[in-house]
Amino acid sequence: MSDSGSVLTRINVTTKQVTSFRLPSSETKGTSQLVVDKSNNVYGITYDWTSAMQTQTLVKIQPSTGVVTPIKSFVEDDDWVEPVYLPATNEIVGLMNDGRRLFKVNLTTKDTIGINLPGSASAEYRELIVDNNSNLFAYKARLKGDVSDVAKLVAVNAATGQETILKDLPVDGKFQDNIIIVPQLGGFVGSWNQSALYKIDVNSPFDLTSRSLGTGNGNTYNYFTTN
Repeated sequence: MSDSGSVLTRINVTTKQVTSFRLPSSETKGTSQLVVDKSNNVYGITYDWTSAMQTQTLVKIQPSTGVVTPIKSFVEDDDWVEPVYLPATNEIVGLMNDGRRLFKVNLTTKDTIGINLPGSASAEYRELIVDNNSNLFAYKARLKGDVSDVAKLVAVNAATGQETILKDLPVDGKFQDNIIIVPQLGGFVGSWNQSALYKIDVNSPFDLTSRSLGTGNGNTYNYFTTN
């Protein structure tokens, strides 16, 4: 997806072929925040800033043509971001209010629901993570550059917003808001300072295994994905 939310780009990891499609957009309208469901359908969030209370629309995107189909529209003054898909409930859930509220759209009923997250006045949820069993996790951090800094990996009850702290993470650096679950490795993996891959073992209070990715020629690493 382009920075302006106007172009969808596909890369075939087998053939390395790159294909791009232009999406409906304007000076006040763009689509971003892609997510994929259990049937490999691609969705995105279209933001329309025409009015003070922006309209946001969950849309379905045909990746082979770029055709966009609206699924659910709603008006909010906060951006709905970091969406993930929960197969067990057929919901797309993301963050609002600077990471202080869950916002969900049920793909079956098209109902929407907002759930406040506890204890997040001093530490915001930076991203959501979901495993193959529809368990929801989050990276929660307060990074102000002082002694109040905290970073945590937490489990989140998607129905109630209740959290369980799984692991305190170091704050003498920065996870780049991208922690994923890699089943083959049996745990969480994240990017550290855009230059290293970290494996997070939630069963050990200290285990963070790093592997340098190399930053030659100015390369940095920000986002990971898995299949």
